[in-house]
Amino acid sequence: MNRHFNLDYLRGLAAFGIMMYHYTIWTQGSAASSDFIGRVGVYGVAIFYILSGLTLSYVYTNSLKFTAADLWGFAKKRIFRILPLLWLVTISSIVLNNLKWNWADLALNFTGLFGFVKWDKYYATGLWSIGNEWVFYALFPVLIFSWRFKKWAMPLLILFVSGCFVYFTFFQLNPAIKVSKQWHIYTNPLNHRFEIDGFWSLLQQPWAFFTFCQLRATKFIL
Repeated sequence: MNRHFNLDYLRGLAAFGIMMYHYTIWTQGSAASSDFIGRVGVYGVAIFYILSGLTLSYVYTNSLKFTAADLWGFAKKRIFRILPLLWLVTISSIVLNNLKWNWADLALNFTGLFGFVKWDKYYATGLWSIGNEWVFYALFPVLIFSWRFKKWAMPLLILFVSGCFVYFTFFQLNPAIKVSKQWHIYTNPLNHRFEIDGFWSLLQQPWAFFTFCQLRATKFIL
């Protein structure tokens, strides 16, 4: 199985930047989007998503087969990489922060399914991004097989991603209002479709320019 380790290194740098952003706001308070660390927090997540989409596409576009064994193998790697730590940070956050919880939300958090139905209802700081990733992982095999066997589906994907970009950027998110006041909208998985952009960028390089334009257009007050 091929793997582009340079992309992994870049993902690591993006993740480190996000970690430093959270550490900074925990110790020094909120950061404005005009500040360097504020931009790291906003753009770091998007960059990480794009690189993740590129990495998955590079590895699986030609190797993933539409068989139960292959699909389970793909899912199993995601499950065992994410869920144990997800359980740990969720339980730790509830106990250490004395958070109120209920069985329904806890089950959604433990399975990662909150990303599909209640993407802003999580217990550990920053966990919304895991919910977003879970949604993309579920869609990824569909994207692969659509590209491989149904080429007509890709123009529909372009329209869908473009529509999401226009809808959230120009009609839903208000740059004059803090992101915290628009958190339910901001954390919507469809607002973070950058992994799909990463997938498409690998298949059609000119599409990377549109991804860059999306990043430049995404500006918020934190």
